[in-house]
Amino acid sequence: MKFFTSILCIATAIILSSCSSSQQTSQSSLSTQEQTKKDSLYVFDKIPTNEQTKQDTTLTTESSKTLKTYYVVQIGAFTTKERAQEFADQSKAKIKQAITIKYRPDINLYVVQLAPAYTSHEQAENARNEIWKTGSFSDAWISTEQK
Repeated sequence: MKFFTSILCIATAIILSSCSSSQQTSQSSLSTQEQTKKDSLYVFDKIPTNEQTKQDTTLTTESSKTLKTYYVVQIGAFTTKERAQEFADQSKAKIKQAITIKYRPDINLYVVQLAPAYTSHEQAENARNEIWKTGSFSDAWISTEQK
């Protein structure tokens, strides 16, 4: 039994020593490859300093502080101002609330909305739910605006 244990120990030692030498060889060749890659590496952009990063963050934070989110009940959207105005006039007769028309260049449409805009989503939902009851504006929805 001692004989097999000693053979096992010797075999393990031989295997470990051969692995470590091949590992060292592969590590040295990797180091050469990595060095070649580093030598051929070209950086196109400068890495911003902490001061530049701080300034960018400050500008973003300041601009986001000035914008506030408002919730608007939108009752229609049209491709022409004339059609939007016609719809707004008809809508004023059905609901006793101020209505505005705004051009939205991001969607290339004239939107018809209830006025004024609300500061909370809950207020806008309440207003929308009230006009839903009329039946004529069952497709009204809430849109957000940044001002």
